[in-house]
Amino acid sequence: MAKLDALIMPSAVAPSTKTPFQALVNPKIRLSQTVKAIRFWTNLAEKLDFQIVVVDNTGYAEAIKAGLPTSTRKSKKLQVIDLPVISDADIARGKGAGETSTLISGLNYLDLQENAIVAKVNARYITTNGIFLIDEIDSEFDFAAWPRPRLDSIDSTFFAGKVKFLREAFQFVYVETDDLQEKFVENLYADFSIRNPNCNFVRFNYSPAIKGQSGTTGSKASPLNEFRLVSYVVRLRKRIRETFKFIKPKYQRT
Repeated sequence: MAKLDALIMPSAVAPSTKTPFQALVNPKIRLSQTVKAIRFWTNLAEKLDFQIVVVDNTGYAEAIKAGLPTSTRKSKKLQVIDLPVISDADIARGKGAGETSTLISGLNYLDLQENAIVAKVNARYITTNGIFLIDEIDSEFDFAAWPRPRLDSIDSTFFAGKVKFLREAFQFVYVETDDLQEKFVENLYADFSIRNPNCNFVRFNYSPAIKGQSGTTGSKASPLNEFRLVSYVVRLRKRIRETFKFIKPKYQRT
């Protein structure tokens, strides 16, 4: 088993209501879910000996700490930090841009060696089989994730990689992602890993078992179904625009 060095948990307790495909915006609900997930992961970090950094881009680091049990808050394995609020330009591109910019900052904050192994999970999600996924990570890998059958996207709720590879992957995904243009992080990570001849990609034997609530739909989290739903909505909107822009009214004012 390869040793997991750190886990980055990107957080947005109070996301902008202008974010595309964002149904769950209630800070009280999101804060409660974040605290619960951090408790789960901190307990696992104590057992497996890895560091956790929770990076919130909505100014809620102190509120997160205040909601944690004393034992969790004082754990030497856990750090919770505030990042600057994401820009309006990134908000307009969707959740993927905000999350990836947060991951870049979290990776820089950890300041690990290039061959260190880092995993990522949404700060509101509990991956109930996380200990088994971590156990599958090979020390010779660059990136480990659960891919879709056609290998055109990955489940981005939980994945792991070497710091050197993640630094390049995060930058690529951040620049390219745009939910409204159907440039989803799930596809972009696949482009940079599965179909990258320079990447030693490791496929998990099973998908991350996520326990949580989808930010996109507000329903019980199902990452790949959520991705398919967003993709369908985007394609439908584009088809409607393309159809109606060619229809001219019968009567026009002069």
